[in-house]
Amino acid sequence: MHSNNYTQQNSSDIHVSFKGPSNHTKKFLSFTPEYTHSPDISCNIEYTHMDNDLATNIHLPYALQMCGNSVLQLIFHAIANIQLVIENTTDIPCEDTALYVVLQHVLDRMNDCLQLSTEMLYTYKFSSVPLAWKRLYAYASAFKAMAEMSMHQTEAKILETLDMALIMTGGVDIKPLLMELVNTQNPKTSPGQKILSTFDVKKDIEQVEIHFPIHSIQCPSVHTFQNNILVARQPLIIKNSINHWPALSQEGWVRIDTLLKKTHQGLRIVPVEIGRSYTDQTWRQQLMPFYKFLEKYVLQTEETSSTCETIKEIGYLAQHDIFSQIPALREGIIIPDYCFTIPPPIPSHLQTFIKEMPLLEEPLLNAWFGGKGTVSPLHTDPYHNIFSQVVGWKYVRLYAPEENEALYPRSFEGGVNMSNTSQVDLDNLDTKKFPKFLNAKYVEGIIGPGDCLYIPVGWWHYVRSLSISFSVSFWWN
Repeated sequence: MHSNNYTQQNSSDIHVSFKGPSNHTKKFLSFTPEYTHSPDISCNIEYTHMDNDLATNIHLPYALQMCGNSVLQLIFHAIANIQLVIENTTDIPCEDTALYVVLQHVLDRMNDCLQLSTEMLYTYKFSSVPLAWKRLYAYASAFKAMAEMSMHQTEAKILETLDMALIMTGGVDIKPLLMELVNTQNPKTSPGQKILSTFDVKKDIEQVEIHFPIHSIQCPSVHTFQNNILVARQPLIIKNSINHWPALSQEGWVRIDTLLKKTHQGLRIVPVEIGRSYTDQTWRQQLMPFYKFLEKYVLQTEETSSTCETIKEIGYLAQHDIFSQIPALREGIIIPDYCFTIPPPIPSHLQTFIKEMPLLEEPLLNAWFGGKGTVSPLHTDPYHNIFSQVVGWKYVRLYAPEENEALYPRSFEGGVNMSNTSQVDLDNLDTKKFPKFLNAKYVEGIIGPGDCLYIPVGWWHYVRSLSISFSVSFWWN
């Protein structure tokens, strides 16, 4: 399959078809490895859905060579072994057959590639990870999922393999292929044992008294909003501005069955922050199926509130672009037109505190979903934010950039720059340790379904869920 000294060889076509979860669903893979005198190794891959002739052309790139010749050999041999199995059987291989053993060998080798690439992903700072290692993780995941499909493994297992690639790498240059493989899976029911039909978001809402309200306005025009942010340069609650979103309809995200349907019956894997706040020492992240997150960290909040049990561990699906990972959820929202206005320039006296960021071509989207009591500690963001509330209610408190000194920004902690986060814990205030904080001026408010909150860049903000809550942030500049 591969020559270490890159001698000239003739190209060869290899064709592999994959039998999906049902006998009439097939996957077809063809690729042409090309070897030359140069160290450039390429492999053109065409992925075709046989039922509707939908094809996605991808490229096994030269950049993978950085991973080493042994890794390339594993990839090529895995594909050849899958081809061997498919060409020699018309049915799903039984566990006691030689062909099944071959497929298991493919899984083992792709797991080796995933282990290697995972180690490299964690060796570098995320923004500095060489593209080759992200690609290796994505390609190995795709081939592993194809082998799992051929072995008729569970939908949950196949989706986990694919979601890990999407979460860890974003899919890099084979995201369309990963998405097509995801779409072959069609679970009929959720494995959850106690999933209800809708959230009871109005039950036991935490009551908060507002002393210094954020200015609010009823669904302003883009022109009015533009003038407001240029002149006032203040936070603004925009009332009833996203009621037209499908996510806010009666069949929208307030319905648990809707969310399960859009997440493959809750089998999609999502990253969850465990703990009260990311500033706590016990805080950690965990990957889990969406339905388990619902059961353990969202719906249990309702049970805890009604039975007065001891507060359980908090889980928060926070600051994750779930809409890129799961396009079915992206269909429920629309980027607000306010995100395409011209933001005010950063005042000269604040430019040392607020760093100018590169211009975004499109707003950055993130989801914030969890039970009552989830908290984002006092912090700043590097972009302007249209924070949109879909389900439930949130309390928000904001401090102007001029209050920076009184908010006691953190510094480097464990090699991470935490200067955008305050040392002050609003839920456990220590006035002796932070005396200046008592004199810091702030504004506050409550946002509910259909409301948006404009947060200017550099403004400190603390956010707490007063009920089960699902929000979407749109960062823009």
